[in-house]
Amino acid sequence: MTTLTGSGRAGIHRVTWNLQPDPKTHVLDATKAPTFVPAGNYTFTVKIGDDLKSEATIEVLAEQAP
Repeated sequence: MTTLTGSGRAGIHRVTWNLQPDPKTHVLDATKAPTFVPAGNYTFTVKIGDDLKSEATIEVLAEQAP
């Protein structure tokens, strides 16, 4: 699970996920090349304070060969 945080200020803000696994739980390979999450469906939750939250699912597609 990866946790992304916003500014904490009122208003509409953007948070971007770089499609990389959580560095706290992911072990880098010897090349230290960036790795990305596998293709599939991922659920994300937007939380505002302790009471309000919304969930949705996004689909990460596999990279297409050129």
